[in-house]
Amino acid sequence: MRGAANPYCKIPMDRREAEPGERIFLFKVIQSNREGNVRGHPYRILAIPERITLFEFAGEICQAFHLGFDHSFGFYNNIKNFYQSTEGYELFGDNPETWEGKVRPEFKGVVKTRVKRAFPEKGKKLLFLFDYGDECYLRVELKEICDPEPGKRYPALQRSEGKAIPHPPGQRLIFYVQSGR
Repeated sequence: MRGAANPYCKIPMDRREAEPGERIFLFKVIQSNREGNVRGHPYRILAIPERITLFEFAGEICQAFHLGFDHSFGFYNNIKNFYQSTEGYELFGDNPETWEGKVRPEFKGVVKTRVKRAFPEKGKKLLFLFDYGDECYLRVELKEICDPEPGKRYPALQRSEGKAIPHPPGQRLIFYVQSGR
């Protein structure tokens, strides 16, 4: 989602010190499978300022797991089956005129939704689904809300455990046009 496809912000974000009174959200992001299993899977602890958007947060997650930030994505409250979610935030929600349309019209977008709105309290979990075609599943849980460390720049990768499971690159579709004879 770079260049013209990403008019909203620079990903990855510039690192900066927290503003006075700003809180830092510590997230545990665990790579999972379609069934939501996480035992033994790689995880990352990310320190994220409460003011950033879900779009920017998604970029940080993708960077932490070495995913190209070049596919659609969403955050959903049903960890095992995103189709059955009652709460969600989707990239499509910000641009309903895209050729894909919205997956769920009632869900909000990610470009203007702040992390503190989607994760209002400690313990909140959402599924981060990246690339609806090849589907990369990551469970995101808000573990702690704390004050920033003086002089530290955020967002920050606090801890990295395990090697990220490679995400298969999307297949390129090739269309052949047959001339009418």
